Amino acid sequence: MSGGGEAGKAQVEFIFNPLAYASLFERFWTALKILILYLAKVFVPYRLSADYSYDQIPIVTNLFSSPSALVGLVVLGLMLRAIYRVSQRKVSVFVWALILFLMPYLVISNLIFPTGTIMGERLMYFSSLGAVMILALVIERLFKFSKRAGVIFLLILLVVYGLLTISQNRVWMSREALLTDIFKKSPDSVVAKTEYGILVLNEDKELAKKLSLEVYEKYPGYVQNLNLRAAVEIQEGNLKEAEKFLERALELRSKHQNTLQNLSRVYFTLGKYPETEERLKVLVSEYGGTGNVIFYALVQAKNNHFEQSRQTIYDFFGPDVKDESALKILRKEYKEVEEFFIFHKQ
Repeated sequence: MSGGGEAGKAQVEFIFNPLAYASLFERFWTALKILILYLAKVFVPYRLSADYSYDQIPIVTNLFSSPSALVGLVVLGLMLRAIYRVSQRKVSVFVWALILFLMPYLVISNLIFPTGTIMGERLMYFSSLGAVMILALVIERLFKFSKRAGVIFLLILLVVYGLLTISQNRVWMSREALLTDIFKKSPDSVVAKTEYGILVLNEDKELAKKLSLEVYEKYPGYVQNLNLRAAVEIQEGNLKEAEKFLERALELRSKHQNTLQNLSRVYFTLGKYPETEERLKVLVSEYGGTGNVIFYALVQAKNNHFEQSRQTIYDFFGPDVKDESALKILRKEYKEVEEFFIFHKQ
């Protein structure tokens, strides 16, 4: 069962940045809270996560109900005040450090305009240059106060940051390691839950089902999770229920690649060949792919559209067809090819 997504959306999806759909004040208060989260991640890079999607960071609806947002307001004010006061005399290294931190941050902060994500550690790379300069100034002051204290502090930083870097690099060594880490670090994210559910579906169907239900209750319009819900239903032999989830997903994203693939296979398993051909026509037109073309040609043949089936094969493979599945379709030997696309209860 496929579970991937569709790229190239003009407007950011709610789950990736709910601030794009929040009121001006809610966006501002939440961005202040996220400023503190960013600062904490920069200087104390603990529990880093590749995903902070909805609802990992709840929207701040009231400034005074969020201590982090209040602290963020104070910190932002102090930064702006420091830049203003120091720049009145001379532009010091400290001022440049603050500018290098603050200006790139404002672009990705959601304070001025909504961005593609509510929070992403990768977006802080440029701002981190300013943070590193500030840290270097602190170390310089410490060395002036006590060279021994400065050396000890610098060694501690090198060891701690080095170990954290090694540990975090392991997360990116495989898809399984990454999705497991995201689920562990961002347990309230609907994206993290869905992706982890897809990952463990074949090994732990009950956990995948539990996660998909939790996401569905929180945000029923998440296309990826609708595919996961359909996958669970397919494993339980409930093809009609799977069909409903996938049709709903296609209503939300009419050209979502994996929804088209999964719905085509459900239709095919149910014997709905005309509907299968209709979906596959869109899939092949938009995404191509050998497997999709083989499936499309097979369904065309099953619908007695033999000439169209042959043309689909020759258009993709050329006149000298070598693909074994394509040759079987041309010879009208469908059985083995069909088995590849039929869903079976597990």
